Amino acid sequence: MFEQTFVEGVGKTNKSWTILVSFLVQFAAVTVLIILPLIYFEQIKSANMTSMLVAPPPPPPPPPPPAAAQAVKVVHVVKVSLQLVAPKTIPKEVKMIKEEEVAPPSVGVPGGVLGGVPGGTSGGVLGGILGGIQ
Repeated sequence: MFEQTFVEGVGKTNKSWTILVSFLVQFAAVTVLIILPLIYFEQIKSANMTSMLVAPPPPPPPPPPPAAAQAVKVVHVVKVSLQLVAPKTIPKEVKMIKEEEVAPPSVGVPGGVLGGVPGGTSGGVLGGILGGIQ
């Protein structure tokens, strides 16, 4: 099977001659490839260069100065003590303050969230977490 891979006998080759010819052919090819673009060049058209090299637009103008400062209103701060102090005298009558209870708004869906979105879906967002738990 491998008999064809081996050469029997010693054959003489012109190794030095073939190396020299190969070197000269490659040198000539590289020289031609380098010199041809130097001889036949095209001038770059100025229209192409001006379209490529366009200066950026100027920066936007600075914002207008802030409006004149308005007159400062002086606010008198009343110092409030956070410590509890016993009253000097006991009043004869104690007034009871009753706050009116505010009924929740009557709009909405029973079991819905107060202040929710009108026309919303019951159970939250369609396909949401709350809609999936039942």
